[in-house]
Amino acid sequence: MTNHCVYIIYSTSHDIYYKGYSTDYIMRLEQHNQGKTTYTKNKRPWKLVYAEKLESKK
Repeated sequence: MTNHCVYIIYSTSHDIYYKGYSTDYIMRLEQHNQGKTTYTKNKRPWKLVYAEKLESKK
């Protein structure tokens, strides 16, 4: 069974929030902080403020 997760991260440098979806939110947070995502790469660092695992993507 695949874990589905909705997460919210906070940019400490720009005082903004970003919401996303992933099957591995820890890995995704690392990608955000490594600059591997288009929208969030110039707004680092990011910290996780919320994550919720769900049974399905729907």
